[in-house]
Amino acid sequence: MTKVDAFQKKLRIWKGRCEEGTYDMFPLLAYFLTVNNISTGVFAGTILNHLQQLSHYFHQYFGDDDVSAFNLNWKSL
Repeated sequence: MTKVDAFQKKLRIWKGRCEEGTYDMFPLLAYFLTVNNISTGVFAGTILNHLQQLSHYFHQYFGDDDVSAFNLNWKSL
């Protein structure tokens, strides 16, 4: 699995968790909502829309192509 594949999988998981109303994968947002006693419903649509667009653009950019060439060791750059 490449880093691109892993990120796309992570986006799918995040979208699913957002649909369930869980935002702990975004710790600063979860903290902000808790401290300020803000309902997650206020932000749910915006966050879900952003994740859907990000997933769409990632798929549009990389498609179903073999992206293993992009699987670089970022620490060596």
